[in-house]
Amino acid sequence: YMLEKGVVGESVADIADRSRRLVVVEKFGEYLAKIHDNKIVGWGELVSINEARCGSYLEYYEYLLPKVDEGLLPIVKRVLENTNESCLNHADTCYVHTYVDREENFWGLIDFDDVLGAPCLYDLAEFYGSLDGDMEMWERFMLGYSKFGQKVDIDSLEFLVNQYLIFLDSYLWYAKSGRADLEQDKQDSLARVTMLREKIKLLG
Repeated sequence: YMLEKGVVGESVADIADRSRRLVVVEKFGEYLAKIHDNKIVGWGELVSINEARCGSYLEYYEYLLPKVDEGLLPIVKRVLENTNESCLNHADTCYVHTYVDREENFWGLIDFDDVLGAPCLYDLAEFYGSLDGDMEMWERFMLGYSKFGQKVDIDSLEFLVNQYLIFLDSYLWYAKSGRADLEQDKQDSLARVTMLREKIKLLG
């Protein structure tokens, strides 16, 4: 069970003014970096305030590995095996969960029901994917994030593998649901998986 308190505000996705949205996204970057500063023992779903159920990142993703493209599997496993630091992740970072108050000042993130222990790249890869290639928005977000966290390379193998696994998981979920209203989301996820697969092959 999860108890939620009602709040007043709107998501960043509803801010029409782009310059204002950039300011809010920068503030969000600072906030997310502070969340990531909370270290977790283990990986995956939390079993206590600072401990997760799996002993490694590879163990956490065992359920998904049979669905990974056979040619990518050794690369993906290598990245997961070499991921050694786990921190608190929101695990569903996107515009619609990032909220502002009535004056459009950033105040926080909602929907923490998927929170887990993972590398910070989990949240970062997911948020980057939600931007649909908007580099100005990403760079502004990273400007805020790097005040408290480390700047990341979106072209690194580690970042791409995290993105690939997130979108592969999303695609399989949409496909399993069989819902007609989610067909476009399913196709979008599949397109991302295909694109990321090719990028990883070039680097791996």
